[in-house]
Amino acid sequence: MTEADYSGTLKEYDPSTAQGPWIYDSQEDAHFWNGGYCLELMLEDPLYLYHLSHVDFVAHHPDFCSINRSTCKFMGEQTGPASGMFLAGLVSMGLDPAHLALTSTEAGPITPTLTLQLAFTWLRAHILKNTTRVRGDLTPRHAAAAPVMKAIFFALYHRHDDDIRHLSALFASRDSLEASCGSVIADYFHISNREQLEPSWP
Repeated sequence: MTEADYSGTLKEYDPSTAQGPWIYDSQEDAHFWNGGYCLELMLEDPLYLYHLSHVDFVAHHPDFCSINRSTCKFMGEQTGPASGMFLAGLVSMGLDPAHLALTSTEAGPITPTLTLQLAFTWLRAHILKNTTRVRGDLTPRHAAAAPVMKAIFFALYHRHDDDIRHLSALFASRDSLEASCGSVIADYFHISNREQLEPSWP
């Protein structure tokens, strides 16, 4: 869907031919979906993140994928892994989170939304689950703690659990690993107290 003219570049789709996902029956004046295809409409227009008021994650459908159900690695994935991997990728690649609506300033200081808290909870749990032993000297105050933790996030984002095990072993203890994880996320979102990343239930 666009206001631009691509007549010299793109072939116009004719739904009356029944050769694609959208079928139009002119005799019945009715539109149909061809179940053998996945119909997607592309909108050519700027989508500005500052319009976001809320960000949430949903589970992937167990049987269908809008990209490729044969090769999709996320079929049936629940919201926890999706949010945790998104958070890991966001932080490890240094992308600007300013307009992602994952924090709030309604109460004054910057505080995490429940979505961010739950994403952090899964991310931390996955790292700890893949930490078999720690034998290094990294503590949260060590200059290398944050860079190593971001490397762990990058490994998590790419599902390289072996790399998580090797990198997490550089920390002095599981407590140091856990504290560094929280500190990096809190610093990234300018949250003053990393304990605010813990979900609080009513």
